[in-house]
Amino acid sequence: MMRKYAMNCGAKNPSASTATRLRKHLAALSQLLNMSENDIEHLDTFMDHTVGVHRGSYRLPNDIYQVAKISKLLLLVEQGGATKFKGKTFEEINLDIIC
Repeated sequence: MMRKYAMNCGAKNPSASTATRLRKHLAALSQLLNMSENDIEHLDTFMDHTVGVHRGSYRLPNDIYQVAKISKLLLLVEQGGATKFKGKTFEEINLDIIC
């Protein structure tokens, strides 16, 4: 079904759109969010996983997780606005990224 919709929307590589890849992508992205245990359980249920499978199979390597978190700090420094977030946690910092 996903491949069908990928083909219909004009994706460059519709054969790469699979449910397994979507689940892996969602699980990896969820680690970058500040999700509660309840939120993680809901996500795991949606993906037909257990919390153990989620944490065991989809845990991001530490270096990728660190880069994702520290990238906020690097972007703040680059934009010259780090001082306005004094005393805030990484989760409290929201950046408007314009590409």
